[in-house]
Amino acid sequence: TFTASENVRIETSPIAISAQSATANLGISQILTNTGSEPVVTDGVAAVLDEAGTIVGKASFDPQRLLPGERLPFRAEYSAELKAGRYRMLASFQYEAKVITNSTDFTVP
Repeated sequence: TFTASENVRIETSPIAISAQSATANLGISQILTNTGSEPVVTDGVAAVLDEAGTIVGKASFDPQRLLPGERLPFRAEYSAELKAGRYRMLASFQYEAKVITNSTDFTVP
């Protein structure tokens, strides 16, 4: 993506988790907003950590282009079934040699 300046910034919303079920995978969603004055292409990965902090799985977000001022949801699914317990979700997005990471805790009953 062509840019004329280095004014590239992304802001994130809290991570939203949709529970896994017998018919649906665990869903991960986060809204990203381009608060800079240049377009940016970003992609990301989500990691699922167990209570001990060990990575038990990953899911990828598809790359998307964000124009200045644009807000888009980035979604991914974790296809493996998680056992009952407490987990932490980390979502990291990379753009223009920068990385932004957020986390949220969730429980699988």
